[in-house]
Amino acid sequence: VPHVRPQAAIVLAEAGEEEVRDMLFYEMRVRPSRPLLEALSFIANEDVVIRLGQFARQNPNWCEIVIAVLEVIDHPKARKVAASLIA
Repeated sequence: VPHVRPQAAIVLAEAGEEEVRDMLFYEMRVRPSRPLLEALSFIANEDVVIRLGQFARQNPNWCEIVIAVLEVIDHPKARKVAASLIA
């Protein structure tokens, strides 16, 4: 069900289910939202960090929120990507 899918993906990500990464990114392309971005922080890996940076560069109006999400991700590359978005 299209309107339930994003919420289900968010809940699964918050529970640590890494398999929903692609679904979250799909939903970000269709209907971006802050909760979807924040959910990615629960299951972030290097690929997520890179894709968040790409998303922010392609969608500058989301840059500030992406930076906030990157700042809570515990991955060395997250800080570098966040810094590159500020500059």
